Amino acid sequence: MKDLVTVSPPTFDRCSFQRIDRMLAAPHAPYDRAWLMARFSEGLEIRMLREPLNGFVMFQPGRLSWRPIDGAARAVVVHDLRVAPGPEAVAGARSLWAAVERFATYYGYAAVLAMTGRDEGLVAPELAPGRGWLTLDTGPDEVRLWGRVLHGRCRCRRCRATGGRGPR
Repeated sequence: MKDLVTVSPPTFDRCSFQRIDRMLAAPHAPYDRAWLMARFSEGLEIRMLREPLNGFVMFQPGRLSWRPIDGAARAVVVHDLRVAPGPEAVAGARSLWAAVERFATYYGYAAVLAMTGRDEGLVAPELAPGRGWLTLDTGPDEVRLWGRVLHGRCRCRRCRATGGRGPR
């Protein structure tokens, strides 16, 4: 999408990810560059809002999730989503959630999962996903596991037998 930037090892030093990571304070931030480079080799994906908006989402396949989540093998797990406060925050967060859903749909994942709460390393509750998401589980201190099951036909490079479309 034109409103997003894909962060990858070749683009990492040329984009503003490190500045935005420092600016959007969180107890677990900023991320160490070497640690992130190692996570890219494990399937980490990062999408950033295009400036002047500031925000990003980090996600990867569930089988490689940083937190153990039962049944996450066929899902994409959101690890971090932060957006600068202000009038555009909700729209920015919505755009980032949609980017994760598009990725998961394109690559044939069954669902998208995310944990929200005030604890370190969780997505802030005010940035929780919107309509169409279900609370799958709750924990202490208002921690929630959210999920969105992905339905419908989709374009998928790996599904050559169906003409590039996923299952019906």
